[in-house]
Amino acid sequence: MKWKFYMGKILTLLAVFAGFSLLQAGTANAKAPDFSGTRGYHNKDCLGRSYVANFYFKQIGRKVIGDYSEGASFGQGGESGDLQGIIKGDKLFIKVCSNTEDNPEYNRPACGKKGGRYGKEYIAYFTRKGNKMTRYYATGEGLNRKYSKDVEIFYKAKKGGSFPINVEEECIN
Repeated sequence: MKWKFYMGKILTLLAVFAGFSLLQAGTANAKAPDFSGTRGYHNKDCLGRSYVANFYFKQIGRKVIGDYSEGASFGQGGESGDLQGIIKGDKLFIKVCSNTEDNPEYNRPACGKKGGRYGKEYIAYFTRKGNKMTRYYATGEGLNRKYSKDVEIFYKAKKGGSFPINVEEECIN
């Protein structure tokens, strides 16, 4: 009789251990979405002005490092720098620093500045569906921080490094 009692306890413990091991393995193997590579967009408005952005992401597990450049062809805007990010769920959150100068308005410190190269908060996050990504840009600080859809189509670069050009159909005067 004691033999059956101990055997029942042993089988119960084995079943609990096996269940725990499977649960732990499933959590450990949950793979982060792949954001690696060069991604960007090239938009032209109806007046022929171009807006471009290029992001290079190197992903190691859930951490991402890389660089970016973006701007407009008609002399307005334009910036480049380094980035670092973290993948939370299916979103890649990034912080950046600027290769030019401090830009506190957009939370972009100069990359070479001592004491914390990157801004304190994530300036944007990306989501990915297939070959296309969407960027959500942050406004506000701390608990008031909100993210809004910014650029809907970021493509992974083709072998030559180019992206499809999106042309606006309508001009607004």
